[in-house]
Amino acid sequence: MLAGTQVWAHRMGESPIPFEVGEGLADLHAGELGGPREFDLDEAWNTLTVHEPDGAQPSLAKGATEMFLLGTVGSSAWQDSGRMLVLHEDPSDGSAPKRHLVHVTEYEPMPDGLAGFDVTRVAWAEHEALPCPMLIADTTVKANVVPATAGETFQEFFSIRGDGSVDYAQDVVEREGPLNSLATSRPPLFRYSPRQCEALSLGWLGQLDASVPEIELQEADPLGDPYEWDPDKQWTWRRTLLDSIGDDEHFTLEDGTWRRIIGYRKPDGTELVHQDWAANAGYTIRFGEGEFGRVPADGTLFRVRYRSGPGSYANVGAGAIVHLYDPVGGTPPFDPDLSGASNPFDVTSGAEPETMQRAKFLAPVAFRHDTLSAVTSADYERLTERLEWVQRANASFRWTERVQAQLALFVPHVHGGPGQPGSLPC
Repeated sequence: MLAGTQVWAHRMGESPIPFEVGEGLADLHAGELGGPREFDLDEAWNTLTVHEPDGAQPSLAKGATEMFLLGTVGSSAWQDSGRMLVLHEDPSDGSAPKRHLVHVTEYEPMPDGLAGFDVTRVAWAEHEALPCPMLIADTTVKANVVPATAGETFQEFFSIRGDGSVDYAQDVVEREGPLNSLATSRPPLFRYSPRQCEALSLGWLGQLDASVPEIELQEADPLGDPYEWDPDKQWTWRRTLLDSIGDDEHFTLEDGTWRRIIGYRKPDGTELVHQDWAANAGYTIRFGEGEFGRVPADGTLFRVRYRSGPGSYANVGAGAIVHLYDPVGGTPPFDPDLSGASNPFDVTSGAEPETMQRAKFLAPVAFRHDTLSAVTSADYERLTERLEWVQRANASFRWTERVQAQLALFVPHVHGGPGQPGSLPC
């Protein structure tokens, strides 16, 4: 099975919730030659029988970290890859079923001399020890277990000041950047809002305070294969561009959506389209302005691949992810060899973006006692000198024709850190 294979959960009266096999967007090019990651499945692994080596001990004890499977099953790759196994106990007395997930750390086929047939010993880590006894006669093992991530992957192209020769490329939103008093013109600021983010949001992986977006951006070749994955042409997401320098191929994400607001028909039959801020929902890619991050060259074609983010809506109960095709659209299964799917556990990790009120309430005490805000030039000097590679910093305000807009900050080159004049927005 390949990463990106889609399955769906569908609650009655609600829209289907897409899930994709894999642990994130990176799995779509984690395989050989930049292809999707492959997950090894076998029909014989759908249900495995647990062997009872000692009739006097008919149960897997609480705290157990190993078991024996009937016959020679699996391979040594189970140990190398940390194969996931789910132990199912369905008690014959009608009591509540039990489910437990483990990762294989030891794999050893061996003969059972007393029973006269082969068995396979598998073991797992102490932190995954059984939380309760499981009766062997009522227990089976599912070995065709793969990770899945909520959301659906989309792919779009956009160009920087394109000439229209690439008809499938969208236009970016262009605005003037901050004025540098050492220059005579303002650099351009380019933005692009992925089209599906406004309605479907964007997926993020990890804890809220350290999550990373499910988005990939790379330069594409309009004359070759624009879909070819090339890590050397990939641009890197940064939470902020203030740590980037002028040559860094970095981008950041802003809240909200920029898109078409209105269009005006011109006498020659063409249309003048005005794009602007349109909604608080969604996310927008923003490039640097040449000082904090590189400005993309004119004519550059970009491919953006991203995953939607259903958030807490994806928190469904066990046994809900069972559809191999879109229950509404009827899309055929991506992998025709699949005969069924199910999630043995509740999905509980979906979360909504943190609100401003919650962020203020949970802000660490350190930020309350030692503020990171800066107003005066002395504030900027004090904050800059906290960096390990800064010995001394000098700051002074610059004035534009209208307002006090920028602060000139000079940092000497000390301890191998970056040392060059720069402009910080105030």
